[in-house]
Amino acid sequence: TNKLSLHGIKEIPVEVGALVDDILCTVSDTEPDQTKANDTIIEIEKKGYTYNEAIIRPADVIIVKN
Repeated sequence: TNKLSLHGIKEIPVEVGALVDDILCTVSDTEPDQTKANDTIIEIEKKGYTYNEAIIRPADVIIVKN
């Protein structure tokens, strides 16, 4: 258990390779990649966090746009 979780703050579970969730993520950039589907996360720039289930900062991600 880390110190943040003791205070009700949890990291938003976002994974490279998953489709972007517009509620949990903010798209900071897009890149073309013909080997992946549109809206697939290819990089997480900043982790996102919730406080008692409310989003206090969405994750910043880069996604595929062909």
